[in-house]
Amino acid sequence: MENDDYQPLLRRRRNSYLKWSESKVLEFLEIVLDLVKDVPESLEKPTAQKFYAKVMERSYAFKDLNYVSMCGSGKGLKLRNGSDAKAKKV
Repeated sequence: MENDDYQPLLRRRRNSYLKWSESKVLEFLEIVLDLVKDVPESLEKPTAQKFYAKVMERSYAFKDLNYVSMCGSGKGLKLRNGSDAKAKKV
């Protein structure tokens, strides 16, 4: 017996998105630049988890975050700034 009125449940977010403040973004970028200034290829090396653990050690503001959210925010900054750079060249 099939139910034609069946609708799948939507997945709802428990917590709202965490939007970083401008000062937190700048602090994050300064720490990342400091970590990779000598060897630019060391970004997220040897693993992303170890790299972002180093970032968390350097700042009290990032102690409560896990590396997955930091990795996602870092990728978001890369995408946003990369598209801005492409737009400026055109």
